[in-house]
Amino acid sequence: MQGVCQTKPKFGETKSFRQVYGVPPVGSFSLEAEPPKNPHWDHCREQFANKFTEDMLGFYFSHHPGKSEDVAAFLTKCELIIGIDSFQKPYELSLFKKTERDTILWIEPSRFWMSCPMKRSLLTAFLRCGLNYNSQADNFDDALFSLEFKENKHVRDTKSAVLRFLFGFTRFTGRINQKTPYSIGKHGWVAEFEKDDNSNVRKKLARPDGEVGEPSIIGLDSLWA
Repeated sequence: MQGVCQTKPKFGETKSFRQVYGVPPVGSFSLEAEPPKNPHWDHCREQFANKFTEDMLGFYFSHHPGKSEDVAAFLTKCELIIGIDSFQKPYELSLFKKTERDTILWIEPSRFWMSCPMKRSLLTAFLRCGLNYNSQADNFDDALFSLEFKENKHVRDTKSAVLRFLFGFTRFTGRINQKTPYSIGKHGWVAEFEKDDNSNVRKKLARPDGEVGEPSIIGLDSLWA
């Protein structure tokens, strides 16, 4: 998927970040903490999923030193490939803010990601892939699927579903157990799709209501049809 029009990610003003001690592991997530508390970091995506709710404005993400722009560019490119800014009801792209630490990025996800727990689960997996993205080399496909990187394992394990999602089939039609607040943490994107064949992936991921894709000559059984 190299070659997609390059658009620089949207960055806002630098955001103040306070943490008296400790350095979070790379690829960790944290909500904003009320002073004088320090942020609590989750390296486990499932644990963070229980806190990552639809009404959240944003969260912190830890990365390698100096990689904030690459992580932001990777997620922005995902959004542009999907085409969320050109839907019939378009979405604003995600907004990013650097902090005083060159290993901590503040992310305000596009509202596109927020309406469905499965989307939010995939978003955190995409951010992990972004740790290995180089915007100058534009190694997008490798950052997603290369065996070279351990951080993209969850995306590699659900490659068919990820590809269909990037082709614009972003509406999850499967069932999400709403009886317990911990259900999505224990059953997110990976648990839902890692054992599915293409037929089941097509059933569970559909185009958003009102969106019509380009006609396909490949066949109705393809991931993008």
